[in-house]
Amino acid sequence: MRLFWRDHRLLLMIQVIQALIIGSILYLDPGAQGSSLLYAMFLSLLLMAVYLAYRYIVLAPYYKKLTNETAGHHDFMIEGNHPLIRAHNQLLARYYNQHQAEQHQLEIRKNQQVQFMTQWVHQMKTPVSVMNLITQNEEDYHEYPALRTELKRLEKGLDLALHTARFEQFEQDFRVKSVHLKTLVQQVVQENKRLFILKEMYPKIDVDEDITVSSDPKWLVFMLDQLVVNAIKYTKDSGKQLLITSQLDQQVPTLLIQDQGVGIQASDLPMISRPFYTGENGRKYGESTGMGLHLVYELCEKLNIQIKVESKVGVGTNVYLTFASS
Repeated sequence: MRLFWRDHRLLLMIQVIQALIIGSILYLDPGAQGSSLLYAMFLSLLLMAVYLAYRYIVLAPYYKKLTNETAGHHDFMIEGNHPLIRAHNQLLARYYNQHQAEQHQLEIRKNQQVQFMTQWVHQMKTPVSVMNLITQNEEDYHEYPALRTELKRLEKGLDLALHTARFEQFEQDFRVKSVHLKTLVQQVVQENKRLFILKEMYPKIDVDEDITVSSDPKWLVFMLDQLVVNAIKYTKDSGKQLLITSQLDQQVPTLLIQDQGVGIQASDLPMISRPFYTGENGRKYGESTGMGLHLVYELCEKLNIQIKVESKVGVGTNVYLTFASS
């Protein structure tokens, strides 16, 4: 209603000015009668009132739609046969069709990029696997242990790229199973055995064997792997320990990953879930892509896992993963 009056405010002002001008002319005319003056002004206001009433009735859906903040994103069509309403519907229909066509093209390009990335990662994994086999068969060459370590880091990078590309299609690659949490933790620690040896770190697993969670084992392993690799990466002194323990509170399991690394700045903690955010440690050590923790947070939301990160510079970082009760 307010928008209607604001839209016709200028017309009302002109009508009032027009009535005053006509009234003044009739008033100054010696032969004019007062009743004629009042009658002329009454007819003018009556015609204006009828016009405004008609216009409000036929355009009420239009003004209501423009002022309705709760309307859906695609609920833009307006019922009515007024030329203004029809022109509005035709214009928005053209824009909507154009938007849909552009969105369709973007979806095609995104799918092509995901397909290219997936194929590229698999192609890169083949020579990496071959090089791993070569280094395993040539134990005498003193450079091969370091080369195997670098190959492992390369494999981790390729896995991160592959899972990042697949994440947009998470729902199509999601299988929930009942899994033993300790088994997955042991698998992740075993896969990173060379990195632990390189950093001279000692993993300690104290997870209850009876704890089972309902989750996707593949994505959960990837998520745990990112957290373990981060803990190894940002532990600079040798002889440190990585402790992975479990807690059970009212049948709700929580996994704690506790390292003795460099820690995270307090100012960086609220932003570690952002994509490509590397923070102070990323700038200092230059080993961060800013995507690992971002994917961990996104996966926690998808897998219905609550994540909590506590850290103190120079002391270490604690990551709590609280699973939904089975």
